[in-house]
Amino acid sequence: MKNLLIFEYITSNPSKFFLKNQVLLEEGIKMIDKLSFDFQKSIGIKKISVIRNTKLNFKKYKNINYFLTNKRISWLDILKNLDIKKTKVLLIAPETNNIISSVLKIINSLGFEVLCSDTNTIIKFRSKFSTYNNLKK
Repeated sequence: MKNLLIFEYITSNPSKFFLKNQVLLEEGIKMIDKLSFDFQKSIGIKKISVIRNTKLNFKKYKNINYFLTNKRISWLDILKNLDIKKTKVLLIAPETNNIISSVLKIINSLGFEVLCSDTNTIIKFRSKFSTYNNLKK
């Protein structure tokens, strides 16, 4: 793998709800920073990139490339400008309101290899109730 793009939905696309909930934003930032440091140790990854929103206060690390979203530049605009043959996407997104399923479909339609469960698996295991019903079959 040459390039890894870590796309954490909440920190790259903060809505008014998430901007009010600083705990979620701080948790997302810390999680992505930790993942980035861990992936830097991998031999097969040459470049690590992260998508973040300009509204957030965060420390930039010199070994990580940052793509910044704002009112004019969306995460989708950023993805459309990346090389799908050289970049794999690690998607982290909430399951509420089917956000992860929707975003995953869009990223797959662009042709990226996404490093997360497929849409069917996400749907089957998104809640205790649906997990129970799918395992019961």
